[in-house]
Amino acid sequence: METFVVPRYLSFFGELLLEMVLAGEGARFAHLGCRTGYPDKQLYEINGGSTVVGVDPSAAALELARNKAAALGEVPIEYVEATDFPTGLEAQTFSHTVCLHPVGSTEARLDLYREMHRLLYPGGQALVALPLRGSFQE
Repeated sequence: METFVVPRYLSFFGELLLEMVLAGEGARFAHLGCRTGYPDKQLYEINGGSTVVGVDPSAAALELARNKAAALGEVPIEYVEATDFPTGLEAQTFSHTVCLHPVGSTEARLDLYREMHRLLYPGGQALVALPLRGSFQE
């Protein structure tokens, strides 16, 4: 997945999301549905070192994400396994919540959006990159 899906497909969503980030010093990102950790390295690099917490239900995907973060050295990127919302993350402690290409039913997306809202502190920014028909090359 990491070799083919990220560069050929998810990078379209990640690049758009990164262009929209409005982050100051001390930014804290909660990346819901982080899978293998893309674009967590780029989120971390915003303003010389943001904090990133990735959340995903897949232990295997999180293992790969942790290995990628460890290769960066001592960086404030961590990963948490959560299979349902709300996650175990503390409410209103993040400046940003992000999600690339969320999948699932309408109700599942509503649960995702509620969790993003719960995690953001007042004035925070939620970013979701969704596919729209005709928006990307297929």
